[in-house]
Amino acid sequence: MQAELVAATGLTDRGAKIKNLHVTRETNAPAILVEAGFISNPAEESLMNQTSFDNLVAKAIYKGFMKATGYLGRYE
Repeated sequence: MQAELVAATGLTDRGAKIKNLHVTRETNAPAILVEAGFISNPAEESLMNQTSFDNLVAKAIYKGFMKATGYLGRYE
């Protein structure tokens, strides 16, 4: 997922981190938390206000998920 997001957005790769977060811990389903940018960074905030950036991030998450689950190429 991280590699796809960095490749699609061109933003700085801050790495994937494993944390004991409530949102991912307190579920019976596989879960990840994605930070698509930071509003404290004016350039990233500007990107996050664009629908085209939202679509870019959504496609990167989809592609990362499809790769991680082995479905990439089967349904595209």
